[in-house]
Amino acid sequence: MVTYKYWHFIVAFIASCLLFSCNKEDVGTFPRLRTDFFDVTVDKDTVVTSITLDNGKTYPLNNGHTIKAQKNDTTFRCYGNI
Repeated sequence: MVTYKYWHFIVAFIASCLLFSCNKEDVGTFPRLRTDFFDVTVDKDTVVTSITLDNGKTYPLNNGHTIKAQKNDTTFRCYGNI
């Protein structure tokens, strides 16, 4: 049976275990994402045809992904992870 005079040692031990379990090694396990503005171009059927970054690089998309767009044949300014 644990007496109440030792409770602060037990709490300190559990807290130190929790603090030391979170270290910098866990940070590098996820791929790096860049959050940036980009332009998404859709055609007359609201199929995404290309993504253009702010640095001028254009990436054509051929997967036929459609979005719910208000207007056809337009370019939308987006913000997200690239």
